[in-house]
Amino acid sequence: MDEQLMTAAKTLARWCYNRGVDERVLGCREQLLKAAVDQALGRPAPAHLEHALWQQTATLLRQRRDWDRDHQ
Repeated sequence: MDEQLMTAAKTLARWCYNRGVDERVLGCREQLLKAAVDQALGRPAPAHLEHALWQQTATLLRQRRDWDRDHQ
């Protein structure tokens, strides 16, 4: 996986996590996702990376949620 994508996904996942947003939001309207990416990264995601970015972010958020659940 490309480093730029991984870094962006981690940033977006952290942004979502800090706002109590879980991976289900990534199934929302594309407009909402673009707004979250803009805010989290300070710039739009490159169009060719958008889908991969959301998938990777969802994976990270799921992992974090599972980790939290297992360590309560």
